[in-house]
Amino acid sequence: MSPVILPDLSGVSEATVGQFPILPAGSKHNATVFEVTQESGPAGPYLKWQFQAHGPKVENRRFFDNTSFSDKSLPWLKARLAVFGLQNAKELDLPSLAGQPCIIMVGVEEYPAGSGQMQNNLTGVFKAGSGPVTDLTNVELVVPEAPTPQGGQAPAGGIPAPTPDGKLFDT
Repeated sequence: MSPVILPDLSGVSEATVGQFPILPAGSKHNATVFEVTQESGPAGPYLKWQFQAHGPKVENRRFFDNTSFSDKSLPWLKARLAVFGLQNAKELDLPSLAGQPCIIMVGVEEYPAGSGQMQNNLTGVFKAGSGPVTDLTNVELVVPEAPTPQGGQAPAGGIPAPTPDGKLFDT
């Protein structure tokens, strides 16, 4: 196998955690399945899902989720497949799922736990056209600067932990 030729990266900044603005928790967005792969974990096989959001202020954002084949997770797997009309399927052609439309709902979580870094996570997947999506056209989304803790080092990603009352931003 021959080596891969890379593009010139000399003028490119490295990506950091928190590069994307935080979307409102509970917001819903049009999306498509980007990729589904079968993986293996401690509880057995599972499907690893990638969704790509579409619309104002969410273009090029991807969200990830897994659906396990373990007995206790089968209802969740069936619900996910039902979004695409596949709840009774006996076999799946995983590449054929790419491009399938849906609606995703996002939440906000601290990741990694205890780090003070907030990011969006996937909290739901629904049939395309099953309801309204969140209009972010007039919503200002920002990646807040993290306060510099004692010692002078800001947390990686620059996103602070919620305030004691659970708010992400001082308002």
